[in-house]
Amino acid sequence: MHHFMGNCTYTLSKLCAPNSTLPNFNVEATNEYRGGYTHVSYVRDVAVDVYRHRITLEQGRVVTVDGKREILPLEPSTGLTVSSSGMYVVVTTDFGLRVRFDGNHRVEVTLPSSFKAQVCGMCGNYNGKPGDDFLNPQGGMEPDSTSLGNSWQVSNHSSCPPAVDKPPICNQTTQQLIGSTNLSRLSLWFFLSCPPAVDKPPICNQTTQQLIGSSQFCGLLKEGTGPFKQCHGVLRPDAYFNNCAYDLCALQLEPGALCRSLQSYADACQSLGVTVTAWRNATFCPIQCPANSHYEPCTTACPQTCARPTAPSTCSLPCVEGCVCDSGYLLYNDRCVPSGQCGCWHEDRHYPIGSEFWTDDTCSKKCRCPAAGSKLTCAVASCPPAHYCGLQNGVPGCYRYTYGVCRVHNDPHYNTFDKVTHHFMGTCTYTLAKVCGNDSALPVFNVEAKNEHRGNPWVSYVQRVRVEVYGLRIDIVRNHRNRVLHTADSGFPKVSFFWLPLWLSSSNFFKLRIDQILLPVVLQYMPF
Repeated sequence: MHHFMGNCTYTLSKLCAPNSTLPNFNVEATNEYRGGYTHVSYVRDVAVDVYRHRITLEQGRVVTVDGKREILPLEPSTGLTVSSSGMYVVVTTDFGLRVRFDGNHRVEVTLPSSFKAQVCGMCGNYNGKPGDDFLNPQGGMEPDSTSLGNSWQVSNHSSCPPAVDKPPICNQTTQQLIGSTNLSRLSLWFFLSCPPAVDKPPICNQTTQQLIGSSQFCGLLKEGTGPFKQCHGVLRPDAYFNNCAYDLCALQLEPGALCRSLQSYADACQSLGVTVTAWRNATFCPIQCPANSHYEPCTTACPQTCARPTAPSTCSLPCVEGCVCDSGYLLYNDRCVPSGQCGCWHEDRHYPIGSEFWTDDTCSKKCRCPAAGSKLTCAVASCPPAHYCGLQNGVPGCYRYTYGVCRVHNDPHYNTFDKVTHHFMGTCTYTLAKVCGNDSALPVFNVEAKNEHRGNPWVSYVQRVRVEVYGLRIDIVRNHRNRVLHTADSGFPKVSFFWLPLWLSSSNFFKLRIDQILLPVVLQYMPF
């Protein structure tokens, strides 16, 4: 049992054996702090990479597959399903991998015995030898759980960006000037890396420890006449008790921490087929169920859904606790709806009544679900003017044209299209933007900027900007206001300065206008 309170993304388990014939998979968990407490972290989301798909299980039963939000249940590919089961969302494969996440704090990864000694990660190598469960990715042994967790941090995750190299150093006078009201609009941004977790075990006095160990708190797990007594002979509660005591001490007896600890043990017992006596009630760790549903401490792990209304009759899994739809209602994603409002199913996907969708990312055909259980009606369609067909959050649709802006200013600071700021003082020529994808329908362009020093070797400024587009090369040069340097293959001298405004056109059916609005020079594409 490890206690690790990092707040980045970590590998839980993945196939590590070289030349293995077993199916490849990878399970990662991203942790976060909550409520200002840094002694305890919680799982924020879980990512499962398997069968060339990336399935992300997020809080609130939100599921995305390859970046697109999906409706449960679903089958992204043959042998891979994602479904609801009690309080969990479950990813199941035909080779025995099973990943459960309750959307709050608890993750469970199950593997068949064929993967023994073939895996690695924070969950260990599954070789039956607990003594080597401190192996890091390089195969060395870490001295403690904190070092182990840090070694399995996923280094390329966006929540842990690299630090900026060589931040500027200012003396006290300059710092005071920067902080004054005269320069109140000036700000310096630094992107710090996700720091390694530090082992900071909570400290509680003896009175608090005794209270935590009582049957009113964590002691309920061990109580011989308590609701978990049937499980003691199958799964010892000691490790769960220690986890419970750690969390309650760190979180100052927070009731939610106690409920989460009890739930973890109850779930583990039920997964082993043990019947757990009802331990929740209206005032102790109550479960708030959505509309048209109710709580049951031991219900089927395969609920009735719009997609599979007869699922309970063929379910062989142990019971789970959770919210169950009332009579006459079926589970649709995360809510219970009347059985007559389940909508349409097409190619293993569900569509609500009245919903419309494009069949693919060409926006050439749109379909609609007219009524419950009916077939989709589809017709040829296209995007309206001033719109383009594309994907947003993985969903194809017609979206109005918008523009991203990248700005380079001052000494210089780079503000990217996605609003990230870089500070870079090089004095060569650098690519600002160009087409990098394989979409042949997009016009090819390239924008470069050349920097220079101006008296201070620590600071550089933009000296010229070059734009290459439609076979033309246009240079916007410092100290040449109201004109640009233009190079073309034909029709103009090889290199010439032209006064603004300037219109350029060719047999390729394009027009390019170059103008100066106040100080900036603006290039604008003008279609015929």
